[in-house]
Amino acid sequence: MSGPLAVAVVDAHAAMRDAIVETLDADARFEVVLKAYDIPSLSASTAEFDVCLLDMAVDGHHEDAVAEVLTQHPTVVWTDRVDWQIQVRALAMGALSVLPRAAGHPDSVATALVRAGEGEAHLSPQLASALLDAAASGTLIWSDPQTALLTELAYGTRPDVASERAGLSPARFAAERSAIVAACRATPLERLDSRHVVPIGSMERPRLIERLTERQIQILAMLADGYSRSAVAAELHISPKTLESHLANVLVKIHVARASTAERLLLAMYFTERHRNPHRLWETRIGGLIAGEE
Repeated sequence: MSGPLAVAVVDAHAAMRDAIVETLDADARFEVVLKAYDIPSLSASTAEFDVCLLDMAVDGHHEDAVAEVLTQHPTVVWTDRVDWQIQVRALAMGALSVLPRAAGHPDSVATALVRAGEGEAHLSPQLASALLDAAASGTLIWSDPQTALLTELAYGTRPDVASERAGLSPARFAAERSAIVAACRATPLERLDSRHVVPIGSMERPRLIERLTERQIQILAMLADGYSRSAVAAELHISPKTLESHLANVLVKIHVARASTAERLLLAMYFTERHRNPHRLWETRIGGLIAGEE
């Protein structure tokens, strides 16, 4: 395509919208032709654009409106949500990339928009990490080459270097990337709901479960079922401080020095038997968190 990419920016937050527009306008590869507050404003405009940068939170997460944009225009989504379900759901609905809105680096946004203009998906580090979390939860399954590729990308490795480290030729890299996107889009959206829980069948007791009290397991079960921490505390009639004490004690008992929010959710799913493939979860994520465990 000759000339700059025509970009539409849709973001309800004026300061954020103006900041990214200023950044894009300073880049000769782009021309911002539309700044919109919400999706109706975008739809009402007669401006023609090549790609769209869309804040996933616009219109209060009205999914039909978001889906319409994603299916009609090459779109890069950026969002403040960090849970893997939202990010993978956006990809499944048709986004060509998903970026962190608050911490989005201009270079990352530019790269994603250029790729979108070429009709290609861009697996950002955040999106690659979300896709790995989707596999750890049992929702999606990746081949060994795909897992190796996503792991490198999640570390922030440049795509060409990630491809080389994963043992993939450029053509194979493109094919695996397309296969990853296709797998997401073939997944029913209800499986990507943030409160979706997949009960598992019979299995041996989770390792180290004997170290936890019934109360601690009850708390983990509620977290695994999608309750917020404040909701758990209210339901169990305990203070937020007491809840945090219980959670801290869980980590101490299973010898986990530190764990991210996503990792804590995986721990909760494992110990309360809410994971489709607990053995793989242990091997790929849980065992490595626990000191002295392989």
